[in-house]
This record gives sequence, C-alpha cells and structure tokens, in this order.
Amino acid sequence: MGIYLICVFISTAFWFLNALNKNYSIDLAFPVEYINLPTNKALVNDPPDKFLLHVNAHGFTLLRYKLSAAFAPLVFDVNEYTDNLMQKTERSEFAIPTRQFVGRLAQQLGDEIEVVMVSPDTLKFKFDQMVSRSIRVKPDVKITLKQQYLISGSIQTKPEYVKVFGPLTILDTLRFVQTQPRQYEMASSQINEKIAIQPIGRLRFEPSEVEMTIPVEEFTESHLTVPVYLKDCPDSLLVKLFPGAVDLTFTVGLSHFSEVGPQDFKLVVDCNEIKEHKTRLRVSVESAPTLVGSLKISPEELEYLIEKK
Repeated sequence: MGIYLICVFISTAFWFLNALNKNYSIDLAFPVEYINLPTNKALVNDPPDKFLLHVNAHGFTLLRYKLSAAFAPLVFDVNEYTDNLMQKTERSEFAIPTRQFVGRLAQQLGDEIEVVMVSPDTLKFKFDQMVSRSIRVKPDVKITLKQQYLISGSIQTKPEYVKVFGPLTILDTLRFVQTQPRQYEMASSQINEKIAIQPIGRLRFEPSEVEMTIPVEEFTESHLTVPVYLKDCPDSLLVKLFPGAVDLTFTVGLSHFSEVGPQDFKLVVDCNEIKEHKTRLRVSVESAPTLVGSLKISPEELEYLIEKK
C-alpha cells in the first residue's frame, strides 16, 4: 500500500511539472492603484479597482506570480499616461482607451509575462471643480446619565467649524459634518475627548479631528416665581390674568444654580385662544436658558378678565 501511494505521488508530481512546463493564455485580475491625479480637480466617479489582464506566460511563471505577487497592485500614473492633459485642460470628463498603456503595464509585470489585452477597454474619469467650505461639526453622541446628573448645556466641539475640501457639487449641498459615533453609559462628570470627523467619500477635512466637550454635572431642583405675558392681543382689548405670575420648577446644574433668575424665562398665554371662547388660557414657555431642564409650570392654565379700553 505504501509503495502504491509513493508511485501515485511520483506520477502526480511528474504530471504537475509537465503541466507547468507549458505556455498558457489566461485572464488574471490585478488590483490597481491610481496615482498623480490632478491637484486642481476632484474625482467624482469610481474608476475600476481591478484590471483584468489577458496574458501569455509559462506555467512556472504564472504559479510563481500567483504565489508571490498576486496582491501587488498595478500602478496607474494618471498624469504620465495622459501626458499631463488632465492637469492642463478645463475639461471635466476623460475617456482613455486601455490599449494605450498595455506596454507600460507589461513593464510592471516583467519580461516573462506577455500582456495581450486589458479589460476594461476604456477608463473613464469624471472630475468636478475643487473647492473648500467651512462646515459646522455636529457631534454624533448617545449618552445615558447616572441618576441625579444632567447635561448642563449644549455639546460643544472645538473648533465648531472645519474646513472641508472637495467637489463643488457635494459641498454646495453639505450642511454639516459629523464626528465618529460615540456612546457613553452612566456618565457622571464632564466628558472631554478628541474625536475624528466621519469620512465622506473623497472629502478632506482640516482639522480631521476636534475636541468634543459634554458638560455633565450633578443637578438640583430650583423654584422661581415668573410673570406671564400676553401674546397677540389686539390693542382694543385689555386682558387681566389671574394670577399674573406662576411657579416654575426646573432642574439646573449645581455650578449654574445662582446664575438663573426669573428674567431668563419668558412665559406667555396666547390671546388667540380667547377667540375660541376658552375659559382658561394655557401657559407656554417661549424662551428659557439651555442649561435648565424638566420645566414644570403651576398652574398650567390661567383665568382671565377682558375689559374694553
């Protein structure tokens, strides 16, 4: 049995060596790397990331190449292959027949491999005008807070705006860029972190990362008596509210407790509700500091008396 297996192994080896000793015509897929694109234009389409090369080569050469260099990319020098045409002209679209650079690609593979044909038969490049804009940064954050803690203000990035470089057609519609997503659990203190901007296609950012600050702190409950104002009342009416002020309860970070007063809030009732013959007018918050939360108004509705002027 052992002798039989040895014979099978030897015969297989001879068959394999004999097969490799022949010439073959096959298709090989090679990754491609594009270099030296025009600096004054932005590429907006996606040229193929692989070339399919129809080649003639010795079996041993093909085996050696597949084992050693299958993942080495072919380098496509855009400016060299087009005699710097893309850099000099104002044209935005180019179509380059691949037959023009078969010989140059063959030089990268060596003398033992003959390149017969390249697919695709045409390379297409589409460019747009390269511009820059200052775009606002929007933090992409999910956060849960420890009990008795709050976010005592807006989440800030420094800088607030970054310079974005890219195609005019994209930047004209871009309203903001986002940071890489972050999730924080049971936060109980201020968060400061350097964080990168989320990539968008071929856009480039300066700077590419920002300092993000999330103002987390312990909160306390505060109470204020705040006056209520009339909104959209005609000059012909004199409306008196009962009561003229309400109790406002809210949460605020300990560091801001002494900064918040009645003048920081604007509570209103809408006189248009009188036209609807409502017996009570609902109090709403027209403005309030961003660093307070959980607003509660008591009473929520007010009685009123109308007098003609």
